[in-house]
Amino acid sequence: MKNAKKLLALFMALLVFSGAAVTSFAAGAEETEPNNSKEEATAYDIEDVATGSLSDAGDVDWYKVTVKNPGSAKVKLTQDGTDVFEVAVYDSADKELVSFTASDENPESSSFTVNPGEYYIKVSAGSVISGVKYTVDFTSFIAENSETEDNNDISSANVIEFKSGTSGQAVGAVSSGDTDWFRFTASSGTFNCELKKTDDGAGSIKAEFYQSKSGSESILGSVSVSPEAKSAKSADIGIIAGNYYIKVTGSGSYSLTVSTGKTEGYVYETESNDSAPLATSFTINYEGVVLGALSHEKDVDWFIVTTSAKDKNSIVWVEARGKENYAGYNSDSSWTVELLDSDKKSLETKTASTEAPAEFNLANYGAGTYYFKIYAGMKYTSSEYVFKSKKTDEPAPPFWQQIWEMLKNSNVVPQLRELFDRINILGVIGSIISNLGKWIIELFK
Repeated sequence: MKNAKKLLALFMALLVFSGAAVTSFAAGAEETEPNNSKEEATAYDIEDVATGSLSDAGDVDWYKVTVKNPGSAKVKLTQDGTDVFEVAVYDSADKELVSFTASDENPESSSFTVNPGEYYIKVSAGSVISGVKYTVDFTSFIAENSETEDNNDISSANVIEFKSGTSGQAVGAVSSGDTDWFRFTASSGTFNCELKKTDDGAGSIKAEFYQSKSGSESILGSVSVSPEAKSAKSADIGIIAGNYYIKVTGSGSYSLTVSTGKTEGYVYETESNDSAPLATSFTINYEGVVLGALSHEKDVDWFIVTTSAKDKNSIVWVEARGKENYAGYNSDSSWTVELLDSDKKSLETKTASTEAPAEFNLANYGAGTYYFKIYAGMKYTSSEYVFKSKKTDEPAPPFWQQIWEMLKNSNVVPQLRELFDRINILGVIGSIISNLGKWIIELFK
């Protein structure tokens, strides 16, 4: 239809150039009387225009258009005269979105926000009215990052692009029976989703987050908004590198912002680490932890660590990530953890679960390079595991050394000095004993 407008404009320009007299109106929908109220509004396609005229100063014309995508819009009223019109635009809830005085010098409104739905244009007489014909053109502009239909299932999910590097946005609208799907790609770390309701309707909206395409498994979390709480943000959710999906249901218009990041103090497995040459490296006694997860049942994660003499008594263990700030927690999680030497020869194999960690004492094998291989246990889940390392307590010193340290750290030395000073008054024997006492005191210093 817009192309038809351009062709007609070109045709009129040719006529003008040839000297023919024309009225500068594009072909479109003619108003249908009576259209003096919102209920009687003349409906026309938003890709088209509407033409009409006011018969007298008390006449009012109403028009209705349907917007399909969220974004912004403007209304333009043109005429073949110098009349003055009052123009206003309303949404379906009778809320005025914009109004302006249209004249030959000022034919266009300012921009206003629209969401999918019906909109109404009211044209009434201004200070000058002579009954000339006018044309109303309602032009909408699709918002950046707007959803594109059909995205009603996961296979046709719209892609959320991270234009800022760490966050991406999408806008859209849902209704009863409609579902919007989005997909984003993230590195290992965390993500959260902020959902906002962008209309004044009575409906609520919910966004659910999924790790796989099933739509029924591996749900990571959700966030909801309502007329009473129009903005909500999910907790940070731990993830591994891969594709993630957002399912939006409910009724109303919305915007959602996905932000990714890293949890301070955490090291994340680096995909793909499914073989020894690609193993994720970590360091003994790193103050944080290493997070990982098996993205599917046959996924394998490899880690590598090199220990030295100073790392004697090192302990490495694997356990399930706790519930706190992690929506992907699963109480049935289990993993098989295998310790291998630098030649990939298996040294130990243990099971880690939510009930108990798999613990390995590297002191049993001495300094060197070791691999840890993690794969699905008795029951596969996509929950995260936590990979930690520390040193055990130093071995206990010999008994005599413990007694010596105990005496040195106590107040026994001053007490002995005071005792032998008193004995000194007994004479020679006392002197001998006193010297012996001083020798003992020096010995304990």
